[in-house]
Amino acid sequence: MAITLEDIQAAARRIAGQVVETPCPASIPLSEITGMQIHRKLEYLQRTGSFKECGACS
Repeated sequence: MAITLEDIQAAARRIAGQVVETPCPASIPLSEITGMQIHRKLEYLQRTGSFKECGACS
């Protein structure tokens, strides 16, 4: 079963206001090592320090 854009949008509505929108900055060292543009999602900034808060709310 494939996840659709509608599934993602519905999940975003369910967790809206319950979790922090965390930044996704570029990682210069990883980008240089891989030769690609790599970004890191800073989920440790959630209240629980983990992405798991998003899953618990959806």
